[in-house]
Amino acid sequence: MQTRKISPPISELSQLRTPLEPGEHFVLDFFNKYLPIEWEIYIQPHLNGCRPDFVLLNPNIGIAVFEVKDWDLSSMRYFVVPDSDPQKKPKLMIRDGNKTFEAGSNDPVTKIIYYKEMIEELFCPRMQTTAAKALITAGIIFTKADTQKVNSLLGPLLDAYKMQNEKAAKYYPVAGMDALRQGNIEIVFPEALRRSSSIMKTEYAADLRNWLEEPSISREQRVPLEKIVDPRQKEFILNRAPFGFRRIRGPAGSGKSLVLAGRAGRLVAEKKDVLVVSYNITLLHYLQDLAVRYSAESRCARKNATWLNFHLLCKTVSFQAGKFNEYHDLWKSFGQRADSLNESDYDGELEKMLSETLPMFVDSILSSSANSFVSKYDAILVDEGQDFRPEWWNLLRKLLKDGGEMMLVADATQDLYGTARRWTDESMKGLDTGFRGPWNFLEVSYRLPEDFLPYVRRYAEMYLPSELMNLPNPKAPGQGDLLRQCNMRWVQLKKASSTEACADEIIRLLRRYSSGKLSVADVVFISQRINTGERIVELLRQKYGYCFAHTFSSIRSEQQRLKHAFFLGDARMKATTIHSFKWYEARAIVIFVDENSCQPTKELLYVGLTRLREDQDGTYITVVSGHPKLAEYGRSWPEYAEL
Repeated sequence: MQTRKISPPISELSQLRTPLEPGEHFVLDFFNKYLPIEWEIYIQPHLNGCRPDFVLLNPNIGIAVFEVKDWDLSSMRYFVVPDSDPQKKPKLMIRDGNKTFEAGSNDPVTKIIYYKEMIEELFCPRMQTTAAKALITAGIIFTKADTQKVNSLLGPLLDAYKMQNEKAAKYYPVAGMDALRQGNIEIVFPEALRRSSSIMKTEYAADLRNWLEEPSISREQRVPLEKIVDPRQKEFILNRAPFGFRRIRGPAGSGKSLVLAGRAGRLVAEKKDVLVVSYNITLLHYLQDLAVRYSAESRCARKNATWLNFHLLCKTVSFQAGKFNEYHDLWKSFGQRADSLNESDYDGELEKMLSETLPMFVDSILSSSANSFVSKYDAILVDEGQDFRPEWWNLLRKLLKDGGEMMLVADATQDLYGTARRWTDESMKGLDTGFRGPWNFLEVSYRLPEDFLPYVRRYAEMYLPSELMNLPNPKAPGQGDLLRQCNMRWVQLKKASSTEACADEIIRLLRRYSSGKLSVADVVFISQRINTGERIVELLRQKYGYCFAHTFSSIRSEQQRLKHAFFLGDARMKATTIHSFKWYEARAIVIFVDENSCQPTKELLYVGLTRLREDQDGTYITVVSGHPKLAEYGRSWPEYAEL
């Protein structure tokens, strides 16, 4: 018996991050009951940054997008007025008491026009304009007003956009709750009654499904992490270290961040004051998502714990201690010195400022009487500890309450800043960090696809320093799901432009797997350098109309803003640097590494390779390499090409 495709499944709707309103539930039930079974229903799909309420797809008939409004037309006054410029369309206005304002982006008529044009121009690029007019329905449904009242309100707008003439009306239906209650599909969605189409093509449906398929990150958000942790991970999450200080090592994908975030969620549920610290800004979003997913009791962790990257913590401590002016003077003095420096000397001075001068300034605050004004914590948890210096760790210890606990998790092979060697037992001799006994280890990689794991290990053995080797081990038989196929492609550049080649490979990936379960929002482009990434993102925007959640900007303040806003749950394709993505994970990745032959390039690529995550619907990784010394390794991949 044929079943209807509904995404996300009805059984999981209660766990959506943006829950459906009662009226939206009613509309979903209506579509599920009255639409022919061949129609697929997509709920709040990710469409290049916009999230329509419903998209319907029948690969043999057509496409529909619906905007659902729960506006109570009797609670406020809604009305349409002509624009002061007679050449422009009228405006939908709302009056609430004495305040009158434009509906703006909430205007349902302009919304459905926008959605329809996006589907026509971007989501189904192979569709001809004439076909789009006959294949795409863009409808409006009000769940707290009757059809007649809705038509009366929106009539002037519909007329202005020529949506109510005899040919167009069926493609722009407007309906109210009376039509829903009566089960009148002819009013709500006239094209649902069509039985065939001579112009709808399966490739149009395939193009659109790339966007409609729910991203894997959204599915994962509905799975409590306490159900998938292994006994070793669970032990670290639930139990405090005997002496209060715990350090954990593990390879990529072994669950270090999961353990740290789970512990944070657990402690927040116990009403403890928790500080989570990272080196990089973008990691914090990932840790917050993990923490709130751990269990029902940890859902308040995002707002009830403190999440700071190390240098923002330095600023916060300065402010709390009443040393904000001194903090700014420190940066002002640095700025005055930096004005006369060339680029390479500037980078060195900035590194010294961030690594030594600023931490020493904060340490002096915490060693003074001003320390009493600074917040203290029951627990301090540090992720990506290989990026920290032991001196920073001891600075953090001064923020710990008596009897508190601390945790540090690290992976030496993810060393992008040259600090991992500082955490070796040899380097730490004579330095009191509070730890007792050896490192705790997590050895099994749960993230990396098992058929990709040998390629990651081979890369590490070929290119990484042996003293920092921490290779991931496969799961034991019976652990995790059945193996899923990993689709691997290596592109070695010889003459082709890196910008064009990377853009082409991203498009190639989407088109090649358009008939599968790959969402555009699942795809992540990772660049070694900001300027290269910025050019590729702009090229894809201009040429194909793709919007990105990215962190590329040559302006430092803008780059910081973009990093703060970056998170995997964004409805757009993602793009960032390897440095900013090294704690995230994705099931579809395109990585670019440039032609420089320096060792950091090789270490950067290892980090990028280990970001790939196993997924029940398959994984995809493409490396575009301009690095000639990596070609030998690239030839071992199942699919290898030279451009």
